[in-house]
Amino acid sequence: ALRKLDELGVRNRTIVVFHSDHGYHLGELNEWSKKTNAEVAVRVPFLVRVPWKESSLGRRTPVRAELVDMYRTLAELAGLPAVQSGVQGVSLAPLFDGDAAPAALRRRPAFSQIARCGCHGGFKRNSTECSLNACARVAKNSSDYNFMGYSMRTDRFRYTAWVPWSPNEQRVDWSRLAEEGDVELYDLAGDDGRDFDFDGYAANVARDPT
Repeated sequence: ALRKLDELGVRNRTIVVFHSDHGYHLGELNEWSKKTNAEVAVRVPFLVRVPWKESSLGRRTPVRAELVDMYRTLAELAGLPAVQSGVQGVSLAPLFDGDAAPAALRRRPAFSQIARCGCHGGFKRNSTECSLNACARVAKNSSDYNFMGYSMRTDRFRYTAWVPWSPNEQRVDWSRLAEEGDVELYDLAGDDGRDFDFDGYAANVARDPT
């Protein structure tokens, strides 16, 4: 594809984006496939080359991006008219100007969300022993639709809340979180993204008073 840009003579006026839509477990954390809120599953490669933003070429940023940011970012970089207010995400275009990232972007967390279904009953806070299909073929009004997992990633921590799902109302019930749901908190300081067996991925410190 990149060679084609050279053949067409448009390499220096074309934005190139490379990304994945998800990560993948290969046994890490005793998980398989992509359907978790763990770092291994939700963190993806995200490379953007904007030839006319020369100061950005070859640089990395610690800013936490989401794939929903892509539309607004590309629209601004390409000089398109303002994006409609209802479009999700934020523009990451300021990161390509070579200056320090704006404070609002540096502080911004990244979010992910996935459901869990077919969980074994019989005891509280059971959001782990569930079917691996991530509710792909389970109706939201089914008794097998059990939890919705909301995850937030900051510069150091990943926090996830597994909130019980109400099939009748087809929404989460936050009032049941403490008794029936569960929470996870992982300290990812020191994680460089190269070791999928990084200790911080597995040590849930949410209920550790220390």
